[in-house]
Amino acid sequence: MEKFTADKITISELFTKKDLIYKIPINQREYSWEKEYIDNFWEYLTDIDDNYFLWTIVLNNEFLDKEKYKEIVDWQQRLLTITILLSIIRDIFIQLKEVWKSEQIHKNYISNVNDDNVDIWYKIVPWKSLSEYFRKNVQDKDSRIRESIPWTNEEKRVLTNYNILYSKVEKYIEDTSEERKSQKLSELREKIKNMELVYIEVSTPEDAFTFFETINATWMKLSTADVLKNLVFKDTSYSPVDIDKIWNWIIENLKNNDEQFDLTKFIRYFWLSKFGKVTDKKLYRAIKDSIKIDQKTKTKKYKSYDEFVSDLEYNSCLYWEILFPNENNFQWILKPFYAFLQNIKVLWVTQPYPAILALIRIIKSDNFPSVSTSKILELIKAIEHFTFVYKISWKSPSPLEWLFSEIAANFNDIDSKVKFEERIRKSKERINDMMPQKEEYLANLEKKVFYTKNKKDKEVLIYFFDKCYFWTNEIKFEHINIEHIYPQKPSSWESYDSIILHSIGNLTMLWPKFNRDASNKIPIDKVDYYKNSEINKTKELADYITQNWWGKDDIINRTNELKEKSWEIFKF
Repeated sequence: MEKFTADKITISELFTKKDLIYKIPINQREYSWEKEYIDNFWEYLTDIDDNYFLWTIVLNNEFLDKEKYKEIVDWQQRLLTITILLSIIRDIFIQLKEVWKSEQIHKNYISNVNDDNVDIWYKIVPWKSLSEYFRKNVQDKDSRIRESIPWTNEEKRVLTNYNILYSKVEKYIEDTSEERKSQKLSELREKIKNMELVYIEVSTPEDAFTFFETINATWMKLSTADVLKNLVFKDTSYSPVDIDKIWNWIIENLKNNDEQFDLTKFIRYFWLSKFGKVTDKKLYRAIKDSIKIDQKTKTKKYKSYDEFVSDLEYNSCLYWEILFPNENNFQWILKPFYAFLQNIKVLWVTQPYPAILALIRIIKSDNFPSVSTSKILELIKAIEHFTFVYKISWKSPSPLEWLFSEIAANFNDIDSKVKFEERIRKSKERINDMMPQKEEYLANLEKKVFYTKNKKDKEVLIYFFDKCYFWTNEIKFEHINIEHIYPQKPSSWESYDSIILHSIGNLTMLWPKFNRDASNKIPIDKVDYYKNSEINKTKELADYITQNWWGKDDIINRTNELKEKSWEIFKF
């Protein structure tokens, strides 16, 4: 790193640094502290009698000399929360007729004022999406936040947390006399002022990222995507408003109500799909080094930040098709691609995504070479079946990313049918090289595919039976039930252990109504339900049970038959 300094300071020392502004840059998350964080912060603040250590604040001083501000790289959630709390204390002091104390808090910890006690600027400047609301309703001395109408989630979170903290402060200073209330409020103010933190200064955003690679910051850690946003948009021709719209659109489009969505993962998979292997730690540097600012340089992957942003935005649309398969997107020569994407989702693995993204990108490009549909389908079938066997064989998932990023990179300079078909052939060979042995697959199949109440396990189980029995690739998971041939809780007859009962040999598929009606009946009493099934293999079971009965040996034999049958289907 170019420059790195670290000191221990208090909140009081942080806020009272002369003529200094702390700005929250565009790459930072919106204000998102929920009640759990507020409760933890308050408990920590009020329960400890000595010094209060709040971990580490990281600041970028890149703009200090010319523009007189420091960027908050990490700790913005707590700084905004502390500012809200200080504004509450300031306002309650006014109610207690402690005007001088209120003004001291305002000018020392919230605002910078001139000689006439007029606000010049505020100590903390949130990103534009929040700055106006925060200034008017938190930082201004005559704020009326409880009368405000918040519009965005960020603004609503500020109002919610203000109310939570206000109630906590009221309860904390609860007493019979105004004088005692004022004393307690002063004590709370001192607790905040004396909080200690490690003050880290870096000279560039890249140095901040390097810092986070080596220091595991707690609470809300800065992600690669956060730092990248600041990097790639710093030198674009986009306006700040457009920048924010593009970035937020990518997030919201791919997130689609999934709170666990990881933007960094998408960016990394996008990179793997185009340029091959890169680790999480090296992703930021790889992207930074790929952008060509000097037009005379011929070695860079992108001519400008604008080009990179445009490519990222386009690929996010293709990635959306992987995350949320839609049959309408594959109506032409590759309609089976839809079933493939559905099946990959059912397997609950993401490592093939770079290769899938590369394939979708090329088949949807204007330069897509005229190639036999069967060739492409051979490859996606190989990817799907290999992924299932690899998952079942309990192999480490780590090598999968390198395999599929290698395959993806092979499809990024296709300009002819011959080259495309050659890359398909080589990709299938590479997949075959990593295919687990039959013994590994068979030894682990019963441990990985069996009945549980877990949604993911059920979907894998239905996928397995669809491949072995039905061959439709169109099983609707919400329209079919897993049926225990020998019941889980038989009303009579012999009891078996759960391993036997939940094994693939004792399971079949049945439409929900038949499954409910058959319920815990013994197998011979289920025959009529099985005969009326629309699933041929379930009908065949009716004939077998009628002629041979159904017991432990039948379950074991059918388990072994299914294992062998599935290997013949999934190998290639």
